[in-house]
Amino acid sequence: MRGWGRWVGPLLWGMAVAVELVLVVRACGGRFVYLLDDPYIHLALAENLASGHHGVNLGEASSPSSSLIWPWLLVPFVHTGLAELAPLCLNLLAGVAVWLGVDRVGSRLIDPTSPSREAWRAALGVAVLVLGNLTVLPLLGMEHTLHVALGVWVLVGLAEEGDTGRVPPWLVAALVLEPWVRYEGVGVLVAGAGWLAWRGHRGAAFVAGLLGLGGLVAYSAVLLGLGLDALPTSVHVKAGFAERGLLGVVKRLVNSLVEQHGGGVPLGGALIAGALALRHRVPEARWLVVPATVGVGHYLVGRYGWYGRYEIYATLFVGLGVALGIARLDPGLTRRVPLPALGVGLWVLLAGFGAGYVDHALHAPDAARNIHRNQAQLHRFVVDHLRGPVAVNDLGWVSWRNEAYVLDLWGLASREAYLARVTAQDPAWMAALADRHDVPVAFLFATWFPEVPSDWTHLGALVDEGRVEVVPEGRVEIWATRRGAADALRPLLTAWAEGLPPGAHLELDAP
Repeated sequence: MRGWGRWVGPLLWGMAVAVELVLVVRACGGRFVYLLDDPYIHLALAENLASGHHGVNLGEASSPSSSLIWPWLLVPFVHTGLAELAPLCLNLLAGVAVWLGVDRVGSRLIDPTSPSREAWRAALGVAVLVLGNLTVLPLLGMEHTLHVALGVWVLVGLAEEGDTGRVPPWLVAALVLEPWVRYEGVGVLVAGAGWLAWRGHRGAAFVAGLLGLGGLVAYSAVLLGLGLDALPTSVHVKAGFAERGLLGVVKRLVNSLVEQHGGGVPLGGALIAGALALRHRVPEARWLVVPATVGVGHYLVGRYGWYGRYEIYATLFVGLGVALGIARLDPGLTRRVPLPALGVGLWVLLAGFGAGYVDHALHAPDAARNIHRNQAQLHRFVVDHLRGPVAVNDLGWVSWRNEAYVLDLWGLASREAYLARVTAQDPAWMAALADRHDVPVAFLFATWFPEVPSDWTHLGALVDEGRVEVVPEGRVEIWATRRGAADALRPLLTAWAEGLPPGAHLELDAP
């Protein structure tokens, strides 16, 4: 059947996501649960944004989201029955946009006269599916699928400009939205707008740069007006601005290549692009500066890992961008490469860089089960039993649909807690914050907080008996933060334990 190759990737994606959804719902007792706690942070923030407040705790401004617009996209759904599924639905729509863009890229990559045209289209679809981690991204419930889609469409727009000499209006919109969706998108904006300026489209480049960067500046002004830092606290925490010295930065760069399975793709693609541009000193080779800029930029300041979500936009942008550059330099390449060589090349590519993403997909139900047995149960304890303030290091689900104060000791929603955590010499700061906010109990990962205040009382632990994917050691330690609180908390914990799902149990210490 003519044209079958273009459908291989999208159909495999649709079937894989459908299977994952069934397995996740089954693993979580009939309820869909995201693979990380983070999307519930966005839901909690959107819940308060709908009420005119910027933060996860009413009465306290905070900036726990690394995306300027993603929480706002959830606001229209806050008071509807679709609130919990809205991030998933938006991700699925963004996934469709990814495949539509990949189809447009494929039409430029592959020689239409090649007898193996459909095999090449199918290989492209499989490569994008695996290396783009596209089976897992929608189940994470965050902005990453949209970020990937915008990057792919930026490539499509730049390629169309190269063919026609005209800038599609939607290309400017995609460039503007890139950094609004995630701050790393500044690299795509700079590379894309710079290319348009070099091509003579200075007006379009200026508008894209002004609106894209201007939006970030305006957001920073809003945050400063709220008494916060110019950058979201989540950006500070994840970048480690306050805790990394020069040695820490070097270690992170090395780890991105050695420890993260996808870490080498953006930088490797950038180096290939640079080598080709230097070797082929022709106008067509100059295009390779665009993906090279994004690849180097992400390697230097971007992050990797956490279920393969941070680097994906750069992986696909650089990979597809370099492929487009090669196609410009050698339009007949796909006609000359034999099928066996295509098959071997695809296998080497996927085995070398995609194994980790496949592993994420295989164990996605385990990750969702971890969240269901831990963060969802902590939310149930706070809302149904404690009905008061609580301290945690994962604030998402506990904060969502919870009017009580949540003290985020890790610091995503508290610049004060973050600075205290990375600068204090002892854990006394935790006690001070707990006392200030009248918090009687704390739920903490021991690996994140190996030391706690000496006057805190260990009450027990919530234990996940299954495979550990996203909850360290499958345990959440429970601490009474002040004298007299332990006796009041034990009966609440006992009542809460009766409703824990199968595979989770409470280890309650003796009084």
